[in-house]
Amino acid sequence: MNNTVVIARYNEDVNWVKNLNWDYLIYNKGEDINGIYKQIPNIGREGETYLRYIIEFYNNLPNYIAFVQGDPFPHCKNLVDIINTTPLTNQIIPLSDKIVNDNPDKDLLNYNIKNLKLNYPQDLFTFPAGAQYIIPKKYIINKSLLWWENCYNLYISDSNNPWAFERIWPLIFNHYETV
Repeated sequence: MNNTVVIARYNEDVNWVKNLNWDYLIYNKGEDINGIYKQIPNIGREGETYLRYIIEFYNNLPNYIAFVQGDPFPHCKNLVDIINTTPLTNQIIPLSDKIVNDNPDKDLLNYNIKNLKLNYPQDLFTFPAGAQYIIPKKYIINKSLLWWENCYNLYISDSNNPWAFERIWPLIFNHYETV
C-alpha cells in the first residue's frame, strides 16, 4: 500500500494508529511518546505539520495522504473506519462530521487568498471542520515545491493562520498553479 496518514500530535493519545491499515507518520510537537515519530517544534498547529510533510516528501509522496490531528475524533468520529474502508477515487475526502459556514477574519483570509493566487471571490467560506482530509497526490504535485514553500512561509507568518487556513484548505488543494 502506498498511502500514509500524517498525524499532527501535541500531547494527545495516539494509540488509535494501531488500528490503521495505512502507513502513518506521527509528527510530535509535545512530550515524548512510545513508538516511532518525528519530533518537531511546537508551532503552527496541524497546518504547519501538513505543509512541513508536503515540503519534506514532495519528491516522494505516497498515492494518498490523510492529514489528521492527534485526536481526530471530535471532528470525525469514524475516522479510522473511513480511512481503512473508503474507496479511493482520486478525489479529496474530507474527514469531518460537520460542515461550517463562516468568515471570522475577512482581511486575513483575503490576504492569504491573494498571496497564494487562489480564486475565490466570495466572502463566506464553507469548509469541513477540523482541517482533516484524504488527499490524492495529484492535488499536491499540481503545484511546485516552491509554491508549497511559499505557502508554508505565509502560513507561519501570522499566528491566526491555523484558523484561516482551516477555511481555505479546500481552495489550496483544488488550486492548480499556473506558470
